[in-house]
Amino acid sequence: MSHRKIEPLLLSFKSQAWYVWGYCQTRRDFRTFRISRIRNMVVTDESFERRPLESPKEEEPAAVSKKHVTLKLRFQPQDLYRVYDDYNEERIICNPDGTYDVTVTFPEDEWVYGYIMSFGSYVEVLELQYIRDIVRERMQKALKFYQK
Repeated sequence: MSHRKIEPLLLSFKSQAWYVWGYCQTRRDFRTFRISRIRNMVVTDESFERRPLESPKEEEPAAVSKKHVTLKLRFQPQDLYRVYDDYNEERIICNPDGTYDVTVTFPEDEWVYGYIMSFGSYVEVLELQYIRDIVRERMQKALKFYQK
């Protein structure tokens, strides 16, 4: 936990979370902060002169970068509101049976498995098969808690 004073410059949505990017006066450099982790925010009347814009730095070293996977997901109409919340309309394909397909690329890590499982019975992983198998195994393991 730390206390920071920042000059906010950019608000962005990435990997299902909101971030603010700006100049951190504490660190004397540009930084990215995940908004859901900000506690006790204080908005002041102070103004600042906008610094020359730089691109946000890649915060994950290349050596540690995650493998990305391209998934084809099929959603049931009951979760359509979430589909439109999470994806651009041009990514969403409406099928004749009322389901919706989305092809999307994510970093492969624990987050992606949990994200898929958060849709419960309203999503099916059509591709990639090994991701489908991982999600099935995790759901079977979770189901054991409720079969007792």
